[in-house]
Order: sequence, then C-alpha cells, then structure tokens
Amino acid sequence: MDKSSFMKLIIVGVLIIFLAVLVFVWRGGSNQALQAPAGETSLTVQPTPFVQSFDAAQNKPGTSVQKTQLAAPKTQSGVKILTPQENNKWSINKSHQINWSKEAGETGAIQLISADSRELIGWILASTGVKQNYFSWDTRDVFLNRQAGVKTNLKTGEYRIKLVFDSRFAPVESAVFSIIAESEQESITPVVRLKNETIVPSSVSVFSGQKIIFINNDSIKQIISSQTIPGFELLPNGGIYILDTSKISAGTHFYSSNIYSFRAPGTLIVK
Repeated sequence: MDKSSFMKLIIVGVLIIFLAVLVFVWRGGSNQALQAPAGETSLTVQPTPFVQSFDAAQNKPGTSVQKTQLAAPKTQSGVKILTPQENNKWSINKSHQINWSKEAGETGAIQLISADSRELIGWILASTGVKQNYFSWDTRDVFLNRQAGVKTNLKTGEYRIKLVFDSRFAPVESAVFSIIAESEQESITPVVRLKNETIVPSSVSVFSGQKIIFINNDSIKQIISSQTIPGFELLPNGGIYILDTSKISAGTHFYSSNIYSFRAPGTLIVK
C-alpha cells in the first residue's frame, strides 16, 4: 500500500471515531433529560394558563365576575282594601276598622303612606295573620319602624293604607282618605261580612246616602233578598257588593241570605 492510500484510511478512521463519539454524547444527554433523579417520580408538568378576571360592568380586568340572582316577581293576591274608601274622613283618636276583602294566606303588615308621594309615614300593624282580613285601628299614632315600639302621633291630612306581604304577593293600597281633627264631622263606610251562617255586624245604622260594603267570605255564592231593599248577589271567597242607601227609604229594613235561610237575618236602619 502506498503512502497516499494509507493516509486516506487514517482520515476515514478518525472521522468514524469522531461521529461515534458525537452519537454517544447525544444519546447520553437525551436519556439524562428524560430520567428523573433517584428517589423522585417522573412527572409531565403542564404549564398553568394565566386566567385574568374581568369586570363586565366596568369593562376592565382586575375584579371577579359575580352573577346576581334576581328575585322572583311578586304575584297579585286578589286582596282588595275595602275601607277606608275614597273620600272617607276618619277622626284622630277614634277607632276605625281597616277591612280587606279576604284572607291572604300569608303574613304581612299594615302601613300608612302619604297620599301623593306614597312615602312611608309609619307602621299601623307590624304583623298580620294568614287568616286575618281586618284590623281595628285607634287612628291616633303609628310605629316609626316595624321592629321597635317607638310611635309618632298622627297629623291631619290625606293618606293611603298599604297592605304589604312577606312572601309571594305584591302590596295593595287603599283609596285616598283623610284623617281629620276630633271635632270635625266623620264620613265612614260600614262593612258587613257574611261567613259561617253569620252576618257581622247583624245591625247597621246609616244616614241616607251612605254606602255599605257587603263581603262574602264563604266559599259559595250568596243571594241577598229583602222585601224593602233591592236584592243582590255575592260571589264566593271575597265577593263584594256596595249598597247605595240614597235609593232606600228611611226606616228599618230586614234582609237575609239564601244559604242562611232566616236563621241569621240582618238589619239595616236608614236615617
């Protein structure tokens, strides 16, 4: 073999050794990267993505988004405040009856509010019962809030009664009425209730022209009849009828319900 061929073989051999060393070093580094240190467990860790909160109302990042749960809308109870009636005049420091048409079936309270602005003046009764349909009020003062026993005296003026409920029903309001001084002439609207074969009150005395509200709190329709006053019907469960006495002659009149027969007659005295 000549000298030129021998040098070529040496160069080829050196290149082969160099490549082999490179392959060995590369494989060794890869295995070391994949193997965990002794005593530890190999894990594949995923990077945690950066999540930024967003305030939709302010249209900017930095605050957490909170969902607001809207309250369910209130439904109508079917309850009507019957007294005070429009233009009634109730004297301060005299007992008057706040009447509503039927039992609401849930608790509530009675408020006195301004006639025009409807701002709260005070609380007449802090809690009404589920089977309550009237309240006798002294028309003298109101509570400043529903919890405390502090009261304030009434002033003359125009007001409304507001019946509020604690659960599912929307509040109801009365017509505008007046609170007047004790020395002034009152104007009231009597209420007669029929329930459980009983007429309450059994006797009512009014001046000619006054109106009387009849309420049927039984679960069956009633027909009121009389020989001297016009008859009328009362629907069940809070049905009402307003009798105008201006068309009824002065004197004593008797009436009865068809389902009560003559066991509980009512008396109406018109002056």
